[in-house]
This record gives sequence, structure tokens and C-alpha cells, in this order.
Amino acid sequence: MKHLKTLAAAALAVGALGTTASAQQGLLISEFVVTPTDGEFVEIYNSTGAAIDLTDVYLSDATFGGGGVFYYNIVIGNPGGGSFGDFTARFPAGASIGSGEYQTVALNGSDAFFAEYGVDCTYEIAEDGLVADAIPDMLEAVPGSINSSGDPANDLQAGLTNGDEIVILFAWDGVSDLVTDLDQVNWGGSNEKVDKTGVSIDGPDADTDTSTYADELPFAEQDDAASPGSGSSAQRINLSEGLEEITGGNGATGADETTENVSATFATAAPTPNAAAVGSTTVIVAPGVQGVANTFSFGGANPGDMLFLFFGFDTGVQPLPQCPDLALNVALGGSSLLITRVADGAGEYSFGGDLPDVDMDLFIQVVSAGMGGADCRITNLALAADG
Repeated sequence: MKHLKTLAAAALAVGALGTTASAQQGLLISEFVVTPTDGEFVEIYNSTGAAIDLTDVYLSDATFGGGGVFYYNIVIGNPGGGSFGDFTARFPAGASIGSGEYQTVALNGSDAFFAEYGVDCTYEIAEDGLVADAIPDMLEAVPGSINSSGDPANDLQAGLTNGDEIVILFAWDGVSDLVTDLDQVNWGGSNEKVDKTGVSIDGPDADTDTSTYADELPFAEQDDAASPGSGSSAQRINLSEGLEEITGGNGATGADETTENVSATFATAAPTPNAAAVGSTTVIVAPGVQGVANTFSFGGANPGDMLFLFFGFDTGVQPLPQCPDLALNVALGGSSLLITRVADGAGEYSFGGDLPDVDMDLFIQVVSAGMGGADCRITNLALAADG
């Protein structure tokens, strides 16, 4: 177990999460647009306290059960993409995303993105101009996984189906049998969901042994976000991934990405590329020393909002605060602690006191609830995993 003595130690653990073997833990799909075509993009967000290397991170919508096409078959050289408008793309070598940063991938090129939104994207799926610009292009996961024709004039063969589909963020080190799921979102009653239950596969590692994925939620039980429709986007409004199971899955720290209740954690609104969704809450912990109060900096909390700061020990069984009436839905006791205060608009709030000097897992969650319980925003701050 992680040995955490104080809130200051917990703050240090937040930063450490970005540099461990599960370096991509905390990467989220935060927004996507499906139409108009020139405005299509997928946005990602780094919810950790440290920068994350994106070199081994991929973005894909390549699933087609009828043809046996799935993104996780990248380990045998067949991740899909390049046909049906699907893509499996890799972030450029050396790319990174800073703590609390939002980045966008334009699916119809940077010129089209700028014309639509008046701001630059972070990456483009492929160059859409006659002359290459400074916006980095995504890389093909394998030859043809973005552009199957081989003709540069037809590079832009990537896009998201308007009514229903899936987009997946995953990591692969180029050697292992299995990929690591980071986040996924189904929308519109998608028939392109993924269930890796029982899938065994042997990748390019030195041995000939297969590895097997953990069981996942059956298709019929997976939740769907609403399709955003023309001129709108689907935006993540719950950075803690809602009711997603945090153990027993194929995620970076064992989460099961197929269990998120995306119909509640995403909402439809006007696009906000490269920025937080309206009404979202962000939290940063300033490292401190033992016996000295930590400072929690909140973004998105309005004056008069009630702030609920929840510390849960033994994360496998702790309940998550829910909206509304949060205090009534949190089982307090010897294994958890709830602190509340009213936001005054200053943006920084200090909470003191030492945590018990015992081995524990520590889960921190903050909720900013508007007056009367309306406009409730939840964000996951830190998870110190076993080790």
C-alpha cells in the first residue's frame, strides 16, 4: 500500500502519478465534435499534477465487429483505420500534455479547424493545406491506418460518424501483448462498442505465449452519451468518470473504461476547443510539508458555491459523492472524511490536519455545488494506488 502520512504527502503523490509505469493514467477524452465536417475534433485532458508523455498514446474510432476490426489488434499489426472513414492514429514522437492542459486533434485538418473556431488545434490528423504548416500531424499507427489510398491528396479520410460511434484513447509500448485503455466514449446508441472479454492475443514480444484481457461490460450494458448533433459538442462535465469501476479492468491503473456512465458524465453544449467545458471544476494541490496546511486551488468554483472535499481511504469500497444533496449520500466514518466550506471566489482554500499514520490508499474528490444544489461539478483529484 502507499504510505501517506499527511495531506502534503498526498499532494506529492499526485505529481508522482504522471511519472510512473502507468504514466498515462489520468488522460481523458474531454470533448468531441462530429459535425460540421470542418469542425470535427477530439479533445484530451490531463487531469494529473504532472506532464504526460504522449509518444505511446493512440486515438482511434476503428471498431467493426462484423469484419473483426478492433483497435487493440495493433499488437498484430492490424488496428483498423484507413477505410470507412475510420482511423487509428498515434501522437507525434515527443509530444506531451501539461498538467491541467486541454489539447485538440482536428480530424479534417488544421486549416479547416481554424476557419471553424478561430483558434489553432494542437494536432491535425493529416495536413490539409497545399503547404505544410506548423501544426504537428498525427502519425499512422501502421501504414494505411489513416490514409489507405497512399495518395497525399486524399489524406483526410478520418472522421466520426454523426449519429452513433465510439472514440478510444489507448496506450501501447510497441512490445506488450495487450494495449492499455485510457478512456473511451460511445454515443448515440453505438453498435461499434468493444468488449474484450475472453480475448487472448500474442503480440510482438519475444515469447509465443498469449495474454488475456480482463472481462468487460457486455455491449448491451454499456452506456452511451448523447450524439451532439450539428454545431454542438459532447463535453465531459465529470472529471472523476462518474460510476466507472476503478478495479478489475484493462485501464492504466485497472479501471474498466467500459463501465463509465457517459450519459451522465458528458453533456451537449457549444464547442469549447482547447478549454474546459462550461461548468467544469479543476483542482490543483500545492505540495507542502508535514504539519503545514495544504492549499487546494479551485478553478470553476463560483462565489457562494458549496465545496465538498472528500477524502476516502480504501478506495475499493469507498462511496463516491453524488449530486444533489451530497452530504446525505456520503457514508462517513473511520474510513473517510468530508470537509465542506463556502467558496468566496478567491480560488484558493487551505485545509490543515494530519491524516492517520497508517498504510492506505487515498482518494480525493472535490465537488463544487451551486446555490440550492444546482450546477453541480465533480472532479477526481488523486488516487494513490497500491505500491
